[in-house]
Amino acid sequence: MAATSRPHLIIFPFPALGHITPALHLASALFSTFEITFVTTTYYLSRAKQILAKEHSHLVADVKIVGLSEGLPEGEGGTDNLPRLAEATEGPVLAQGLENLVIELSEKKKLVAIITDTFLGWAQDIADRHSVPRFIFYTPPASLLSIMFQLEDFHKDGYLSPSSKKLINISGFPKELRLSDLPSHLQDSSKYMFGYFLRHSARVKDAAGIICNTVYELEKDVIDSIRSGEVLQAQGVPIWTVGPMLSANFFDQDKRSVSANNISNTENGSEEEQCLNWLDTQEEGSVIYISFGSVAVLSEPQIHHLAQALLSTNRRFLWVLRQPEGCTSSLPENFLKDTKEQGLIVSWSPQPKVLAHRAVRVFLTHCGWGSSIEAISLGKPLIAWPCFAEQKLNTRFLVDGLHVAIEVEKDENGIADATVISHVIDRFYSNEGQAIAKQMEQLRNLVKKAVKEGGSSKQGLKDFTDAILKYTT
Repeated sequence: MAATSRPHLIIFPFPALGHITPALHLASALFSTFEITFVTTTYYLSRAKQILAKEHSHLVADVKIVGLSEGLPEGEGGTDNLPRLAEATEGPVLAQGLENLVIELSEKKKLVAIITDTFLGWAQDIADRHSVPRFIFYTPPASLLSIMFQLEDFHKDGYLSPSSKKLINISGFPKELRLSDLPSHLQDSSKYMFGYFLRHSARVKDAAGIICNTVYELEKDVIDSIRSGEVLQAQGVPIWTVGPMLSANFFDQDKRSVSANNISNTENGSEEEQCLNWLDTQEEGSVIYISFGSVAVLSEPQIHHLAQALLSTNRRFLWVLRQPEGCTSSLPENFLKDTKEQGLIVSWSPQPKVLAHRAVRVFLTHCGWGSSIEAISLGKPLIAWPCFAEQKLNTRFLVDGLHVAIEVEKDENGIADATVISHVIDRFYSNEGQAIAKQMEQLRNLVKKAVKEGGSSKQGLKDFTDAILKYTT
């Protein structure tokens, strides 16, 4: 094995933008100590390179990004069909691609560790065969990690049965949980994703350690319960909190004037300019920012209810709208005309810049952890509208634990009525909303402190780096 000037890491997130983006930020944070090969699927290869070029341009020549086939036909490796993608990632094609890469780098480099996503648990077998430690980069909150450690027991004890009325107690979590509060993949044991979630949860305890994309002070009670041994299955597994993993200049966005003059030339440059220029014309704290992330798509009836709520409240809004499949225009007739002076609808937005803007008052979000941690880091309160995955669990934490969100309740058909939405929106323009904003500002300051020298996340990253370096001696 030919030694290089620095030890070498493989970083391999699950192939979805919400996992790839923070993993690229992690690569940037570790680059000063390690050489890095970043692995994704061929479907996301060009997108990963674009994110690196935009967010960490100084690393483009040094961080090698490799695309491995997941075995799906060209163009079908996206998250629009998550069960299909998940099943492909568990197949032999992706595993063989990773093993070939591990063999190649072991011969040419000083490969000291593999860092993969939780949901690439099979990588543990490859790491074990080649005597390379595998660490997990955990992108959801620590509360879900605690559940994953205990999931086998919950399953055996009947908590995951559709008829179960048992309340689930997660040590350190602010309240007991119902089955409906757990990830959507655990709601139906007949579906592929149920077994998938259980299989990868069972492998978490086998890792050499877990890097959590969270802030210790935000989830202190849950993290302490895992570390202390209260969660028996987690005993002996080191955990480091290093979050939030964000772009290098993320916390500088609220310090500069946001205008067309400082917009980077990206593939979405026109929409970026459109969003920020429009926000520049709005009064401070007047705008509702609406986005459901890169995966969730509302049904046409639900879009109509949300549109009606925006009309009835007459609040300013910036709405990132993804059209339902097979639908070219899902908005009510005359909605664009009626709201021409009230709002802006786009298909994409520069979310961190939008959240940092003085005009944005509140963020209506699906409560993916990436979006949630961005909002916390920039001090923007949340209207919680969970859609799938662990977003309901995140909502419970944001509402009941951190007290920075209000949830939009849905009916038995899963639809949020326009009247309900309107009521939640109006609450953020009242004394209640001001109190939530004050609480969020406190958390924002807490996060900024954690990522500075001497902060918990900065120290967590150093401790994790030291732990890997022990494998080089």
